[in-house]
Amino acid sequence: MGACLVGPASGGVSQHRATEWRHPKPCRSISIRLLERRADTLAFVSTEAKRLRFLVVEDTEDIRDLMVRMVVREGHLADQAVDGAEAVAALESDFYDVMLLDLSMPRMSGEDVVRWLNEHPDRAVGLRIVVVTAWAGERRAVLQELGVTDVVQKPLRAQQLRDLIAETNAPTSR
Repeated sequence: MGACLVGPASGGVSQHRATEWRHPKPCRSISIRLLERRADTLAFVSTEAKRLRFLVVEDTEDIRDLMVRMVVREGHLADQAVDGAEAVAALESDFYDVMLLDLSMPRMSGEDVVRWLNEHPDRAVGLRIVVVTAWAGERRAVLQELGVTDVVQKPLRAQQLRDLIAETNAPTSR
């Protein structure tokens, strides 16, 4: 699988593997100068890595938007939910590779989302649940009982996300 971005010498639009990535339309060519100027902000999908689908569940808009931007910057897809109820609706209609999940949310907590997934294992196939919270210490035992082993302290750092992506894409992963 090649990178999505192609230079002007390639003859224009690249359609390689776009449908395999569930990308809605073909990738477009980008000039080399633009790539050089924006190299620090553009993410390339590795030729070996799978493009992951993330569900970001966070009730604080600024934090949710930041996590979505971080995921997209790393070259992956991200849907978002503002609380546990929206997360369940998204999980009922789509499959994801990774869910970044806050615990303290209105209407339905992160713990309740995990309980729902445990009751609906067909919706959790291949899903890695990563709790991103400031209050994990006191809830760690409950999370382990629910089967959650990935807990990350807020704020989520870019390197933590890259490590999580690498672990999820590793051939021996889960």
